Amino acid sequence: MANQFDPYNFKSVSELREAGAKAELIPDKLVGTFAAFRQNRALTLTLPAGAANTANPIQAVGLYEGAELGLRYQPSRNFSLGANYSYLEATNLASTYSAPAPIVADNSTNILGATNSVRGVNYRMVNLPHNTATIYASYQFNSGFGVKSDYAVHSAYNVATDGSVTVPGEYALDLGVFYDQPRYRVALDIQNITNQRDHSGGGTPLPTFNAGLRVTYRF
Repeated sequence: MANQFDPYNFKSVSELREAGAKAELIPDKLVGTFAAFRQNRALTLTLPAGAANTANPIQAVGLYEGAELGLRYQPSRNFSLGANYSYLEATNLASTYSAPAPIVADNSTNILGATNSVRGVNYRMVNLPHNTATIYASYQFNSGFGVKSDYAVHSAYNVATDGSVTVPGEYALDLGVFYDQPRYRVALDIQNITNQRDHSGGGTPLPTFNAGLRVTYRF
């Protein structure tokens, strides 16, 4: 018997258009990059506010538009400094919900019975902030001892599709020290040193203040 499974159950359609540029703004010291993008993507989303408890998303089209900017400054082999910024506008353009969701195992039989489909309206994607930025720096002495830090921040984002619940802008600061030699490296990383309750665009909080020691040996 020929395979009659719906091929669209195993297919995700995506169209990405992107353009960018890279330039050496100061010879051998400062490099800048820029990119802009637009993407249409088929995806599955969580239910919007007001949807029936038994409803399930069965089709959605997302539009992602944004830009990214990066700078890296390295005046010497010992010191480097960089910054990155991105802007993202993510919108659910169209989605279909049903109660219950149709599961068509053989391309003809709906094993969950009759459904009532509802067309969703356009709304901002949840858990995706518009603005994110990072700054990082590292300095290594000739002896091999070094220090580094990075700072990440993002703007507020929606948790509920109707915008009734939002997470405010948050940040995280990490510090580290390391000792690097040709045959081995020892590094102490201290993450979220200010003990922020940072979600970083997700439902689960990132770890609070923590530290880790890494030892690497090169054979």
